[in-house]
Amino acid sequence: MGWFARRNSQQQPAAAAGPSGYRFEAPEERPRGGMFGSTFGGGAGAGAAPASEPVTLEKTDFDAFERLLGEVQQAWSDQDITRMRSLATPEMVEVFADDVADDASRGVINRVSDVKLLQGDLAEAWREGGRDYATVAMRYELKDWTEEQGSGRVVDGDRDAPTEAAELWTFVRASGGRWLLSAIQQSA
Repeated sequence: MGWFARRNSQQQPAAAAGPSGYRFEAPEERPRGGMFGSTFGGGAGAGAAPASEPVTLEKTDFDAFERLLGEVQQAWSDQDITRMRSLATPEMVEVFADDVADDASRGVINRVSDVKLLQGDLAEAWREGGRDYATVAMRYELKDWTEEQGSGRVVDGDRDAPTEAAELWTFVRASGGRWLLSAIQQSA
């Protein structure tokens, strides 16, 4: 999400989903753990629990990840925290709500549009404590800008020029449930 990339560089928000021309690739075999260095939102856990087991994902799971990319980004751009509650874990919603409040106190709104998923690669998927987790490296394009409330004057970014973002999104679901965003980490 542009949201996370900007949080690290200046102040950048979330965005919307793209067409289905992406590719998801299975991860290479590697041990779990350690990849969540600066994870926001909790829920996914920073390291592997010894009792975790692999999870096999289907095309419908990857479709859900792409859909969530778009829906989360749109909710962010609309500052719709109520909508965000149906898309993300409570910890992630709290992070988003705090950032929206910070922007409001500065008199600005961060907007994103035209998000297009370019590539999604499964980094890992596992089951732990009755929940399924999946971390997906997402590379996508978006337009991202910050504007003054009221006037709409752009104070950062460009509403016309697309930029590219690369992030690791971790999703969680109760067994048999629907996926929710639980963490975002900027990709190196």
